[in-house]
Amino acid sequence: MICIRSEVIKLGRIIIGYQGSLDFSELFLKTFSGNRTYTSRSYLYHFANGELVDEIIYGEIYKAKLRGLHNELIPDKLQYKSIQLNELYEYNRFCIFPDHTIAMCEKSKFTSDDFSKVFRKLFTRNCPDFAQIGLNYRRNDYDIFEIINGFDKMISVEVKHLKKSNPSPKPTFEKIENFLKKEQTDDFSAEFLSNSNSTDGLSRDMESHIMSAISLSDGGYGESKIVGLKEDARIVINTSDKIIQDTIEKTKHENSEGFISDIVRKFGKYINRSS
Repeated sequence: MICIRSEVIKLGRIIIGYQGSLDFSELFLKTFSGNRTYTSRSYLYHFANGELVDEIIYGEIYKAKLRGLHNELIPDKLQYKSIQLNELYEYNRFCIFPDHTIAMCEKSKFTSDDFSKVFRKLFTRNCPDFAQIGLNYRRNDYDIFEIINGFDKMISVEVKHLKKSNPSPKPTFEKIENFLKKEQTDDFSAEFLSNSNSTDGLSRDMESHIMSAISLSDGGYGESKIVGLKEDARIVINTSDKIIQDTIEKTKHENSEGFISDIVRKFGKYINRSS
């Protein structure tokens, strides 16, 4: 019996605010070559093996055990080479495409949620210039609006951590993004509840702020929970349930081209290879 080892891959999207002179690839490769680390009480993390493969950025984050628990170390006085380690605990491979899509591994000892947190902290520590960085999951593209328009009544909409899109906004993002710009915020959460006297519930007009906010979250720039009624049945939609993920066959650790090739083959329909 042949056992084929596989690994789970999830797709996300990089959201970056940067006004410097380096282009996207240059900025990330320079950041990934930095030697500043991030430590929790038990583990040390650092970037490794950043490279450009056919316009796709490849990289890794290593997670290593420290010899003992400690208060988080002062970042500016910590260098990877001066820290004693017990063992390599886990590593997470990733690749970033020109459209800012990032593919990352999901592992029991280094989950994609952990990766997202550590990635942002390491990026901030190693970025050669000031940049604001975010990482959201990509969602499956079934038509969320078709489901919503099938409601007899839309009861409530909760949106969390909406952020301006990057790099290519959809027309349906415009209403809420103009609101975010006017209010000068990069992180917006709100809950909308239907008037109890309303027959149809919350507005489902595509020109409304609510539908624009749903569209933005559905595009991966935040999260939303939508509750509606249809024939007296209560229907709940969570955009967090739509995360794009699948498995690929494990390749050798040093085979970055094989890793990228498998991801392109599996997820190519979700990725725009041009910026």
